[in-house]
Amino acid sequence: MKMFNIILVICLISASAFGNKYNKVYEKKFNTVRDKLGQGRTGEAYILLKELYKIDSTNHYTNYLMGVCYTEQSIITEQSIKHLEFAKDSIIEEYKYIPYNETRAPIFAWYYLTKAYSQNGYCEKARWAKSEFLKYNTDFTGNSFFLNNIEQFMIDCEKNKAILRNKKRKESVITKPITYSVMQPLYGVQVGAFKDLVPIREEFDNLKNVEAFLDKEGTLRYVVGHFSTKSQAKSLLEVIKATGYQDAFIVDVNEQKRFSNEVIIVDNMSFKTHITGDVEYRVQIGAFKDSIPAELAQIYLKVDNILEVEDNGLTLLQVGHWSLYSDALYKKSKLKDLGIPGPFIVAYDNKQKLSVKAAQKYQERMKLEAAQKETAKKDGKKKRKGIKNGKTNQFE
Repeated sequence: MKMFNIILVICLISASAFGNKYNKVYEKKFNTVRDKLGQGRTGEAYILLKELYKIDSTNHYTNYLMGVCYTEQSIITEQSIKHLEFAKDSIIEEYKYIPYNETRAPIFAWYYLTKAYSQNGYCEKARWAKSEFLKYNTDFTGNSFFLNNIEQFMIDCEKNKAILRNKKRKESVITKPITYSVMQPLYGVQVGAFKDLVPIREEFDNLKNVEAFLDKEGTLRYVVGHFSTKSQAKSLLEVIKATGYQDAFIVDVNEQKRFSNEVIIVDNMSFKTHITGDVEYRVQIGAFKDSIPAELAQIYLKVDNILEVEDNGLTLLQVGHWSLYSDALYKKSKLKDLGIPGPFIVAYDNKQKLSVKAAQKYQERMKLEAAQKETAKKDGKKKRKGIKNGKTNQFE
């Protein structure tokens, strides 16, 4: 915490005059925050900062301090980025002392934003924030203490990125080892390879028999078929390319390095599940694990017909059931107008949760198929009418 003490004490700004919200009570809480941060008690400081944030969430200095609390406690969360990204939009470049009613953030918002990006594995963004911090021509940026730390952030970022990616995969993906009874190659057609999870129902909804494998490098490989001869795989490759997968190619699915771990479950759902019923959209307005937080309890006083949905130990609070995404979008905007923070749309198929993207894609395909059937039906009627009148399409 020596680093934060230096930043806190060596600050220069002229105080900006504000309204009554920056009163004596506010000043007292702010001074307590300053004391706790100076003692390295960032957890206690954060609790008080939340109270100041409620008074004025647009205060860039408050957002800066909240971001500092997250990063200094090494809490891996997007919230640190959210607060610091807001803080850096109003920066003061020189300072000795920051009064309680200041609303701008110090240049160290860029320093801590670099750290926040690094902790969350966003290395490109971390490099950008670092360069912005180093643009300021002050004694601080020339200080080896800050330079050494910010370089360490960049070194740590790649490690954090790998750790977070693997952690996310372990939590959401279940694989099973797969071996074949034959030793010779088995040929399949690879239709895609991704570093991030891509559910079959989203990317390959027009293909059947797609299997996914998580290889040793963490790449997800999507393959159709396993044939004993290459010529059989070539025949399938031609058909798949004609379907639109021009980059597909033949692989040996008996290769242990790449195809020994088949993905079977993602987010507690079968990886091969396809949408079978009517899609339903809802708006989610909160979630909690044990007892309902006070801020979520307040929502019950504002919103009618809240639905509680159990989901892997969490209770989700949702509203509505619409077949059209546009209806859910309209409800989402109304909930925001009521002051409900962060409502978002979710989709279900026969009470099975799925991504909104998959739901929309499925509905578009069903709409197209219905239109094609209707056209074929009309063409059939015209043809039958022509035959009934003693004509054929050839002479019409």
